[in-house]
Amino acid sequence: MIIERMLSNLNAAEPDCLLKLLRRIAISAFVLIISVSGFGIYHVYESYVVQNAEKDAARISQLIVAQEEVYLSRAELANNPKALLDPVIFNSLDRSLRKFLTPFDILKIKVFNTQGIVIYSTDPTIIGEDSSASQQLANALAGNIDSKLQTKESIHNLQFVERNQVDVVETYMPIYNPQNQIIGSFEIYKDITSHRSEIMSGVLSSVAILAGILILIFGLVYQLLRISIAQLRATQVKLQHIATTDELTGLLNRREIMSRAEQEFLRHQRACIYHPDSSFSAMMIDIDHFKQVNDHFGHTTGDAVLRQFSELLQEQCRGYTHVGRYGGEEFLILLPDTDLDKALVVAERLRMAVKSSPISHDSNSVTVTLSVGISTVNEQDSDFDQILVRADRALYHAKELGRDRVVTEYCDKSDDQEIINPSLFCE
Repeated sequence: MIIERMLSNLNAAEPDCLLKLLRRIAISAFVLIISVSGFGIYHVYESYVVQNAEKDAARISQLIVAQEEVYLSRAELANNPKALLDPVIFNSLDRSLRKFLTPFDILKIKVFNTQGIVIYSTDPTIIGEDSSASQQLANALAGNIDSKLQTKESIHNLQFVERNQVDVVETYMPIYNPQNQIIGSFEIYKDITSHRSEIMSGVLSSVAILAGILILIFGLVYQLLRISIAQLRATQVKLQHIATTDELTGLLNRREIMSRAEQEFLRHQRACIYHPDSSFSAMMIDIDHFKQVNDHFGHTTGDAVLRQFSELLQEQCRGYTHVGRYGGEEFLILLPDTDLDKALVVAERLRMAVKSSPISHDSNSVTVTLSVGISTVNEQDSDFDQILVRADRALYHAKELGRDRVVTEYCDKSDDQEIINPSLFCE
């Protein structure tokens, strides 16, 4: 659910964000897998050690019963808690068991009767204690083997030497007489401290191997994703270019230039709050008698004229990024932060540059002229369409006056003066 919410908040047009999200997910997954795996592997090793200790305890118990049958299989073991407290019997059994248990890493052993009383232990101080409340002991007296791993802060071994921080497996084993009746229980403490480093070494080795495999897999997947997302990004850029660019001229297409016009208009409105003198102008351009170019030289030359004119348009309006083909041989230039006087200078410079730059294609040389209409935003404008209408009206006026000229929205139709430089523009 969390990943779904994160993905739902992503913009499909932002592959870099998707890659970052996938990277975070991969790192989180890596940490989670390693943590859970390390925990699981540790418990697998731990269970293995406990099971082995339990098997050893079972074998040792059987050997003890076989070796000390004369004492442990006596009926008194079950019925008389003090059966082994006779000094002669106790000392003989104690010496025998200590000698027998030492090679098996046994730290301590207890013998319980069926009432849960400790009737023998290598720790004499606890003989006679009542352990009947122990669930593990009850389980053993019911005929089951019960083991658990514990760390003892301090314990004495069979030689009465104190040991600290010792890992032991405590195993409770039932004791059977020859008639297969339970007559008591062993509790055997097996020292597995030496296995601690083996367990950690095994866990670390397993986790390191798993981490290497995951890094390799995640690394390969990540590289494939990077390549795929790079291709996706390139495709998106290409599609964005196709969606916003006029195929013939390379300029913004009509939909995109109009979209940017609305954006610039809204930006101008916001700017006016802090800068009331802010300006925004638009310029409509038409190539004069372009139909005659197509009719006389052919559409191939006409297309070449449009392309080369567009290149010249971009060069002359380099500081103004919003240049688009409005339709046919009509073009729209957006001039943010530009008042009427500055727009007139740009328009006249463009008109003269086009007029003085014949366009060559194959063996043809074509000189074209421009008619330009300019309008500037005013306080009554509520959207860009109102500016565009005035610019288009000024362009129409320029054609009526004979073309090859720049006309502003403030020119009077009765004014038939030829406009050739900024000082003669209609106001």
